[in-house]
Amino acid sequence: MSATVRIGDVEILGRVSLAPLAGVTDLPFRLLCKEFGAAMLTTEMVSAEGVVRGHGPTLEYMRFDDRERPIAVQLWGHDAKTLAEAARIVVDRVGPEIVDVNFGCPVKKIVGKGAGSACLREPERVGDILAAMVAAVDVPVTAKIRAGWDRPVAPEVAVIAEEAGAAALSIHGRTRDQSYRGEANWDLVREAVRRTSRLRIIGNGDVTTPSIARERFEQTGCAMIMIGRGAMGQPWIFRQIGRYLSHGELLAAPSEPQRVEIAIRHYESAIDFKGPETAVREMRGHLASYLRHRPDFGELRKRLFAESDPFRAVSILRDLARETDGDGDRSRGPLENSAAVNKMTRAVAR
Repeated sequence: MSATVRIGDVEILGRVSLAPLAGVTDLPFRLLCKEFGAAMLTTEMVSAEGVVRGHGPTLEYMRFDDRERPIAVQLWGHDAKTLAEAARIVVDRVGPEIVDVNFGCPVKKIVGKGAGSACLREPERVGDILAAMVAAVDVPVTAKIRAGWDRPVAPEVAVIAEEAGAAALSIHGRTRDQSYRGEANWDLVREAVRRTSRLRIIGNGDVTTPSIARERFEQTGCAMIMIGRGAMGQPWIFRQIGRYLSHGELLAAPSEPQRVEIAIRHYESAIDFKGPETAVREMRGHLASYLRHRPDFGELRKRLFAESDPFRAVSILRDLARETDGDGDRSRGPLENSAAVNKMTRAVAR
């Protein structure tokens, strides 16, 4: 498999990217995934209306570090004119390689405004929005969709997106009605590939191991795979998949103390970047993912989630790392560059 993909005029070195997840894929987590081999990153969703109004908290979601490049800033909204203007502002202000638009979010407060996956009820509106954004900026415009609202329309939307001038389309193989229930339908990804020629199709949904990733590439012929929830608690999955695709080698997961050390470094980076109060709240989901495989997970979860001081939470994790390092394993393995990740996030925070 070729290790390079072009999206418009942007060269992506690798075929597995990090999917945007609101409240999850913030700058510290993106940097960690980048260090572990994520080929492309996308910001959390940014309100197009907030960008146009110059809303300070909204503009913070556009923030990224140059070491994250190539990166896409993802916008959400429902009005073509507003999204086009927001795209222009984003490109002028922060200069991402790609501007993405979200047509997949299933959350009520987003679809209630006619945005996110609500746009899939009217596929022609997707085309109008994309055409306006393509005309507004000189960087590739991409989109992320679900299979549909209450029925699959992804292949139809792919044709519309290609005709509108989009450079790539990411497809999560569940409808909005399904939420995250059932299995992602990758046959829709394959059909979208079959019905388009220039558009790069990116598959998404339920990729949690290197072998599943290879199966999905072979099944669909898609250009890339995007991983979201599958990276939570195991950001090293990008390195594992990359190695498996290029050499057929299955890299071992980190040892238990290494896994805890990665969680510690992630937590410390979040503290540096977001401050203690926000970090202690937003890291809970990540910690649950890092530790959920443990037999004592229930007790650990109670202790960590009850802790309002992030520094004490980190201390609990350090004690845990020491307790689990009884086999004398000091191999760096997937941790070989984790110090650099922490240094990068600290530098950005400053």
